[in-house]
Amino acid sequence: MNIRKILLSAICILCTCAAAAAGETDALRTKAARYVAQSEWLNASAIYWLILDQAPDDTDIYADAMISNTLAGDTTAAISLVHNAMDNLVNADTLFSRIRTRAFTLGHPNIYQDLLVRTRDHFPWMTRMVDRSLLEYYDYRNDGPQMVAYADKMLQGFPENVTYLRVKARGTLLCGDGDGAADIWRHILDLAPDNYDTLVDMAAYLVTCGNRDAATPYIRRAVAIRSTPYLQSLLDKR
Repeated sequence: MNIRKILLSAICILCTCAAAAAGETDALRTKAARYVAQSEWLNASAIYWLILDQAPDDTDIYADAMISNTLAGDTTAAISLVHNAMDNLVNADTLFSRIRTRAFTLGHPNIYQDLLVRTRDHFPWMTRMVDRSLLEYYDYRNDGPQMVAYADKMLQGFPENVTYLRVKARGTLLCGDGDGAADIWRHILDLAPDNYDTLVDMAAYLVTCGNRDAATPYIRRAVAIRSTPYLQSLLDKR
């Protein structure tokens, strides 16, 4: 009986300590959020380090800490956090996805790009993941030259990847090389003849160039997959 009482007392003490720790962590999170709202990045980063002492595998806190340290001018600390996160088995893709979301929400999208580049420079084994993330970032930003450059990097490992080829085609078009983009679209259609988006892109480009006869086969193939008022109007005009 005494042993049971001792065990129950120990459990109660542990639960109380855990609740106290959780309460302290919540208070620190609130304090850090207040510093972020006031753009006091150095103070915010200090609080995030304290939280990570208690929750060393918290992906969201790593993301916020890396952004705060970078905005405070301490990029060395930001990169050391990547190392800590990997040591605590934080998923790299998830981490940088959270960094992207937070950086855009705070109005500092370039922080995301900066952290990706610095991470690649310090952790070469993460190059493939970083380059893929940068490709998605430049695609979102409509940065034609960088879209082409990073699509080429990704295609070195997967030369027939339609997703990367489509980004390269769009980047090539944004660079003002429509014929080059058309060559890539033709290559994609050799690999995936029923790729609807590429059929539409190819048809639209040819129509824009005034080559409606050449566009018609692509329009008909696209309509056979999914008819839209836009495609149907192109056929009707033809």
